[in-house]
Amino acid sequence: MREEFSTELGHIRIYSSVVKQIVNTSIQKNPYIKRLHFSSGLKILRFFRPSTLLPIKVVMAKDKIKVKVPVIVYYEENISEIAGKIQEEIATKLQEHIDSVNFEIDVDIRGIEGR
Repeated sequence: MREEFSTELGHIRIYSSVVKQIVNTSIQKNPYIKRLHFSSGLKILRFFRPSTLLPIKVVMAKDKIKVKVPVIVYYEENISEIAGKIQEEIATKLQEHIDSVNFEIDVDIRGIEGR
């Protein structure tokens, strides 16, 4: 899956794995997120490909890139506000790296844990 752009010099292709890496990097630096949530199946598969396997889902359509991020957040007072901040940060990082593309970012809060 990829997003393709054209310039005078040729084609530019952005693959979903690149989008996953950008999202993962923004999550790692987010103070509200404790960690990504891995399903049971992904936990087992991580033993075989630990660095490349991420639970982040990316669907690249013609007019939009859809991202779904399952996370465990630190215990805070307003979880919906935290989810909104996470969405904004991911959107900002994607816009910095991938210009003029529409994004839909779903943040799935799978749990909360103390610091």
